[in-house]
Amino acid sequence: MKAVAGERGSASVEFVALALPLLIPTLIFFTAMNYMSTDKINGSEIARTSAQAFVRAENDFEGYARVASLVNRYQELKPGRQLSFVVQCSTRPCITPESVVVVTIFREGEEGRIRIGSARSSVGRWN
Repeated sequence: MKAVAGERGSASVEFVALALPLLIPTLIFFTAMNYMSTDKINGSEIARTSAQAFVRAENDFEGYARVASLVNRYQELKPGRQLSFVVQCSTRPCITPESVVVVTIFREGEEGRIRIGSARSSVGRWN
């Protein structure tokens, strides 16, 4: 078979024409997955650090202040993200020997409140 002179390079044009519609959604998907996984990793780290800071506090008020300070500090480093937190305790007051504290971090967005991290820590026996 003889190649027609006007068809030279048409295979590469066809490849680009077919590959681009598949490549762009794939890139968008992987970028979104990267954003979500980074958000979850950072949220888990903030929650873990906040839970540890809370259980090392002298009292509940200081514990809440420590968590708020850590969350606010992270928001300063990542502007544009509105974060909130919830502290749940197995006993009241929270800073009681062997009490379990769970800190959950949420991101506020257009889609509502999304949990991005949660961590559990225990108050020491001799606290």
